[in-house]
Amino acid sequence: MPQIAKTRIKVKMHRFICPDDIVLKTGDKVKISYEDQVEYGEVLMISPWSDSIKTDGVIIDSSSNLPDGKKESLHQKDREVLKFCQSKCHELNLNMSLVKVEHALDGSKIVIYFTADKRVDFRELVKEINNFLHHKIRIELWQISSREKAILIGGIGICGREVCCRCIAQIPDSVGIKTVKDQHLEINPIKITGICGKLMCCLSYEHSQYIEMSKEFPCIGSTVEMGSKKGRVKEVYYLKKTMKIDFEEIGVREITMDEYLGNVPSPFDLEETVDKRIHIIKPRTIRSKGKQISKNKTVITSKEPKDNSRPKKYNKKSTNPFNKTKKTAEETKPQTSQVKKPKSKRVWPGRRKTGKPKSEATQANPNASSSQKINHNPQPKRQDGK
Repeated sequence: MPQIAKTRIKVKMHRFICPDDIVLKTGDKVKISYEDQVEYGEVLMISPWSDSIKTDGVIIDSSSNLPDGKKESLHQKDREVLKFCQSKCHELNLNMSLVKVEHALDGSKIVIYFTADKRVDFRELVKEINNFLHHKIRIELWQISSREKAILIGGIGICGREVCCRCIAQIPDSVGIKTVKDQHLEINPIKITGICGKLMCCLSYEHSQYIEMSKEFPCIGSTVEMGSKKGRVKEVYYLKKTMKIDFEEIGVREITMDEYLGNVPSPFDLEETVDKRIHIIKPRTIRSKGKQISKNKTVITSKEPKDNSRPKKYNKKSTNPFNKTKKTAEETKPQTSQVKKPKSKRVWPGRRKTGKPKSEATQANPNASSSQKINHNPQPKRQDGK
């Protein structure tokens, strides 16, 4: 069964039929019958045969059918000529950067690709290359653009796949900044430029689809009405089918197209029904809410007249700050031991002590308690006028 090979001829992509008797691999140099002429190219991709795929010609020969070492010798010649040309460009002060050198499969010609900002006079360079090759091969120099340079070299794009200009058979003529604005993308050079330094080719592939989708949405900046509310369109998301609208009363909301067209109940209708059924209380702090409850709450413990005196402040160490019940006199008294300790008496210097010594008091009544021992012989009270 024949195969279909995607082949690059210079900087353009074509599809050719590969017969069964020709061994073909990716990266091979091939000889092609194209438009009644013989061309030379490089195989980039091989796919199985399909009647729906349109082809442009037939492959005549491939470098895989050459004897051993012949294919490697062609690549070696390409590297030698490229190195020679780079040295001569430096000697001749030519403002051109060489990209690639390709020998034809049969060695009849050589093509040199280069990039330059302006037109370059390379006649002296051609003479030097002819002398290096001993005037045996026809020489072609091609000035290419940065997009065509990406086709020759290849690479991985920002999406993680191979660049479009190498894997797709057609390069867009031009990609303008309008395609970025129509798709509402962020104008960030890092995100919208490819490895060639220009706008990515995939922007032009999706541009027509975005234009068709934009017909269903209102323009950005236009005024829209949803029921009794008016707003202005700020952003549009074509893939999500939603848009952000800045309403005058409630602010920015993200609305779907079904809600905007009336196919689905509006979210504002649902909010109105919820507001009518539920009484919404404004949030207050815990302390202010607790004060309000304590003022309105009246607790009657008995039929005695109410005490209008201000309640004492609650203890800060208590866990419940709103428990302001009064404590009784017995609860407020500090808990002390049953045995009373004697009060210390200070003796001033030069003053004589009165009363019996401690040893005599203990001998008089040894069975008395500690409180009785202390108050056994109290000091005599003074009489008036003495």
